[in-house]
Amino acid sequence: MNPVPEKKYVRRTTIIDGSFQTRYVVITVGFFGLVTLLIVMDLYMFLQDNVMANPARPDLADIFRQAAHTFYLRFSLYIASLALFLYVLFHRIAGPVFRFSRLAKEATAGDLSQRVHLRKTDSLKDLQNDLNGLMDSLTTVVRGDKEIIQKALAEIEEMEKKDLPPDVRAHMDTVRAHIGKLLNHFKI
Repeated sequence: MNPVPEKKYVRRTTIIDGSFQTRYVVITVGFFGLVTLLIVMDLYMFLQDNVMANPARPDLADIFRQAAHTFYLRFSLYIASLALFLYVLFHRIAGPVFRFSRLAKEATAGDLSQRVHLRKTDSLKDLQNDLNGLMDSLTTVVRGDKEIIQKALAEIEEMEKKDLPPDVRAHMDTVRAHIGKLLNHFKI
């Protein structure tokens, strides 16, 4: 298998496929947000029971309420930065998945000349190599089949040079037309 030359790709879009990328960002942000909120609620309940109910320090309740307001702001910034980080992270996964999908569609349409080229920082490099190897293997098989088909067409042309009955010639023309169509199914 020939190594695939590395191409340098420049990011053109931030969100590859909104339904793919956003779904995982929302799930992950939701999970971390919920876990953080549960931890904060547990801390809040602990502090409320031990600090705000402390008769020796009634000023602690005011301090605690003021700190809660800044916490909400920090919590919002935490969730926003987590979402931004996850969009960048999932971009490294969504981009390759998008390219793999495009390769599969091209191969389904018969274009075996396509290959996947990922950026150096993208994930799923092993899958890139596997899919490019698959495409190389399919190209080799189709190229071999095309050679066999071309030989068969050459033999039909040689047979047509001979003196054959008209019905055999008509049958050979039909066979040649069917075999000739096979050569146009794939682009290699």
